[in-house]
Amino acid sequence: MSSITPDERLALLAAMSKAVKPQLDEAKREAQEGLMDRFAEDGTDRRAIMVGGSKVGEVGMSFSKAAPSIRPGHEREALEAAIDMGLVDWSKVGSVLVRDWQKRFSQVGDAVVEAQSAELIEWLQWEPSRPKSAAVRGCKPEDVLPALRAKLGEGFAQALLGAGDE
Repeated sequence: MSSITPDERLALLAAMSKAVKPQLDEAKREAQEGLMDRFAEDGTDRRAIMVGGSKVGEVGMSFSKAAPSIRPGHEREALEAAIDMGLVDWSKVGSVLVRDWQKRFSQVGDAVVEAQSAELIEWLQWEPSRPKSAAVRGCKPEDVLPALRAKLGEGFAQALLGAGDE
């Protein structure tokens, strides 16, 4: 077998990347959507990616951080209180509340209180953590390639690119 030049190597890798990326994006999207659906059904927030009986990776959910939010209909009261509490950043036009303003508050049962004084804050509600997305983790070449080679033989790359037998 002859060796390839640096330009041939670059061309080969670029072509492989262009061939594989759309398929990878679609496979990730399907895995992410499947996990999001399963989370909505039964609360499952992660699943193993299995190849030939071996776990080679994981699809897992990421969640927003639980934090206080302004109750609908209490915006004016919230703004007045935020001004009094020094939580307004007047240098901002689009968002007037200072960065990390939520850290000043805590959850107590279903209520929101000012963290230092424990004063009940009627104009806030607690927003629970919510699923944001799912991500694929792991799938290191040193784990996946031997497992696929054992299952599909040496032609596994062609099978992956859609040129092999199903």
